[in-house]
Amino acid sequence: MLGLSRKISLFFFVLMLSFSVKGNSDTVNVDHVYRIVDTLPEFPGGREALLRFMSQHIRFPVMNRSPQFQGTIFVTFVVEIDGSLTNIEILRRNGHLPEDSDEQVIRLVENMPKWTPGRNRGKAVRTQFNLPVRFSIAG
Repeated sequence: MLGLSRKISLFFFVLMLSFSVKGNSDTVNVDHVYRIVDTLPEFPGGREALLRFMSQHIRFPVMNRSPQFQGTIFVTFVVEIDGSLTNIEILRRNGHLPEDSDEQVIRLVENMPKWTPGRNRGKAVRTQFNLPVRFSIAG
């Protein structure tokens, strides 16, 4: 009878341990790229600083400064835990833009300073971020 009591106690302990491990809400997967997070990644200085950086650093060839060249390029990248940007890719484009516009947007993102990383459950996590880059020539 004593053996049965030990088996029940051991089973109960293992059962409780598995619930406590699975129910730990502080656990985040550091290798996973999150698409939905509690706090979004942020460019240093916020949205206004991002817009200022983009307008100062995008190169638009002089010969293409025509009102007919307008549109948006959607770029995606991963904001790493240290704030660096990786996996930069063009998602899609719309409008009428010069052929080298994709390369200009990729170069722009590659030259951005480190961002504040996204956070999930209070911890910095790798976060996918999609950014629209709009080209518009003021006439």
